[in-house]
Amino acid sequence: MYINAPAFSGILALVLLIGFAGFQRSVVLDAHTMATEVVPYKLPSDPISHLIFLVEFYNATDEATPVEILGFINNLAVADRGNSIINCNSEMLAALNLYLFGTGGIRQAPVSTDNQHEVYGLIIPMGRKLYDPADCYPGKKLGDVVLTLDTTVPTTTLDNALISVTAVTLPGAGPTHHIKYTQQNVVAPGATGVFSSGLAIGNDLLALMVGMTSFPGASEYLYGADDFELMLDNRQEAVVSAKAPDLVVEMMNRVPASIRSIAAQAAMVPATHLWLDFDPTRDGEFAIDTSAANDLKLRMNYGVNEALTISQLELVTI
Repeated sequence: MYINAPAFSGILALVLLIGFAGFQRSVVLDAHTMATEVVPYKLPSDPISHLIFLVEFYNATDEATPVEILGFINNLAVADRGNSIINCNSEMLAALNLYLFGTGGIRQAPVSTDNQHEVYGLIIPMGRKLYDPADCYPGKKLGDVVLTLDTTVPTTTLDNALISVTAVTLPGAGPTHHIKYTQQNVVAPGATGVFSSGLAIGNDLLALMVGMTSFPGASEYLYGADDFELMLDNRQEAVVSAKAPDLVVEMMNRVPASIRSIAAQAAMVPATHLWLDFDPTRDGEFAIDTSAANDLKLRMNYGVNEALTISQLELVTI
C-alpha cells in the first residue's frame, strides 16, 4: 500500500502532540550545601526535556576557574530503575554541553573579587535539543527515574558552595527518541602505540567524546591519543583515520564563537577534550546504526601512556 511520507509524518506528529501541554519547570534540589557525599534525588514523573544543574559559591580570594569548579563534581548520573541514561563526570558533561549547545557551561558573574557571589551552570539534556516533545525522556512512575550526584567539599578555591537542580518537563509528550550518554574510564595501556577500546552497541551512535590529559604543550606536537579509527564488526566505519588537530578544527561546526584565537580568550571548557561527530547535520543522517552489530571499537594511537575517558552519545528509539 502506498503511503504519502510527508502526510504520514504530519499525522504522526499530530498524534504525538495530542495531550501535550507545554512545559513545566520545577525545583528538584534547592541550594543544597555541597558536601562529600553520593546522594540520589527523585525526578518528576512527566517526560523530561532536561535538567539545569547549578553551583553557587563565593570566590575564595580570587576568581574560581571553570576547571576548579568542575573538579568538585565527581559524577552525575540519571538512571531509570537502575538502567543508566546519563553517567559521566562533570568535565564530560561540560563536553556534552559544548557539543550540543556550543558552550561548556554558563557563568553568571565572572568577577575576580574575594567573596563575589558566582554561579556556574550546566544542562543535563535528555534529548538532542531542548523542549522537543518527540525527543525527550518518557514519563515514568514517580521514583523510577533518579538523579545521583557525587560531590566533594570545595577546599581553597570556593567558599560556601551550594548545589541546585531544576527539572524542565513536557507533560503529555509522547517521545519517540531520547539520548543516552555514558562514560568509560580507560586505563593507561602500559605503553605508547595503537590500542583499541570496546564500545557499547545497540543504539544509533551520534558522537564519541574523548578526554585526555596531554594536549599541545611547549615545544611538542603531542596528544594523549591521536589517529582515531572506528571499527564496526572489525571493519572501518565512517572514521578511517582522523587526526586530533583535525577534530579540534571541526569543532567550529558546533561551537559558534571564535575560541582559542589568542591566549587572552582562554580555552574551551573543557580544554582537553575533543569529539568524533557522527551527527554533523543534526538530523541523524550520518548516525552509526549499531543495532545489528556484534562489536564496536575505537582504535587510537597513544602518544602518551596515560588514562583516557571515552563517552558515547547515543540516540535510543523508544
